[in-house]
Amino acid sequence: MLDGHWGLEIARLVKQGKYMVPEDVRPLYRRYWNQHYRLEGVVALKAYLETAMTPENFNKVKQPVLMLYYYKDAVHQDSVVKVSAMLTMFDELGTSRELKRKMAMPNTGNHVIGSPIQSRDVRGVQNEIEKFMIETLGISPHAP
Repeated sequence: MLDGHWGLEIARLVKQGKYMVPEDVRPLYRRYWNQHYRLEGVVALKAYLETAMTPENFNKVKQPVLMLYYYKDAVHQDSVVKVSAMLTMFDELGTSRELKRKMAMPNTGNHVIGSPIQSRDVRGVQNEIEKFMIETLGISPHAP
């Protein structure tokens, strides 16, 4: 509905304004994160997702892929992006099986898994990235 007729106007009515305003009011969050952003950006992103996130485009991806995502159980999971959609996209990538890896990160507790401002398991995320670099890409994360 967001990218359809009157989508922006409906969003403004629902949000009671022209901005998305985060609920997090912690000083650390407010210092380093967006305080608010315009709803037009949300509409544009939705339109992009509807037109560009297709199996045909996913199949064009041939590069190595590491997909880490927040999922603990049906209740505790990413609330920004549907985990089922991420998993479907992952399967549709044109990357060969040996060059792609997916891993649920159940302890992160947030969509933003790699930021200490949002995530409760940055070390776990870093460990999985290093493991992917070493095992899949053949790169040492500590090389000069």
